[in-house]
Order: sequence, then structure tokens, then C-alpha cells
Amino acid sequence: MRYIEHFFPDCHLVYKPHPIDFNGFETNNIVPGKFKIYRGGDISELLLLENLDKVEFCFSISSTSLRRAVDLGIMSYYFMDLYKNYS
Repeated sequence: MRYIEHFFPDCHLVYKPHPIDFNGFETNNIVPGKFKIYRGGDISELLLLENLDKVEFCFSISSTSLRRAVDLGIMSYYFMDLYKNYS
């Protein structure tokens, strides 16, 4: 999250939690004011389609939605390697 905030300071940042994130676990580390947390019930793919003309980049740790963003022509990046268990 800090990487995105640092390298994309002029972008409007939106975070879409996973649908099963009922207790806000994923959103606890988001700095208020930098990311708008999307609370709508739409799946990510619909959110991307509805805002295709506004979305420049898409980031994820691991998500099939990111693959759909690639299919739609959106520059997309995984952060998966940052969370490998090296123990």
C-alpha cells in the first residue's frame, strides 16, 4: 500500500476489499484520506468495467480480478512475491 501511495501520489486511489472480508481485516492498514475504500457489493470485474475509462493501473497480491484487468487492457501488477513464506 505504501508503495502505491508513494509512486502514484497524483492518482485517485481506490481499494476494493475481498468479498469475504467481513470484519475489515484487509482495510486496517489503509491510511485514511489516501485510499477510498469501495464498500459496494459489486464484484471487481464489474467495478473495472464500469470505470474502464478512469482506471490506469490495477494492483493485487493475488486475484483473478487482476487477470481480468489485464484482459481489459489495464496495466496490472501482482505483489505476490512480497508475501512468500521463506521459513
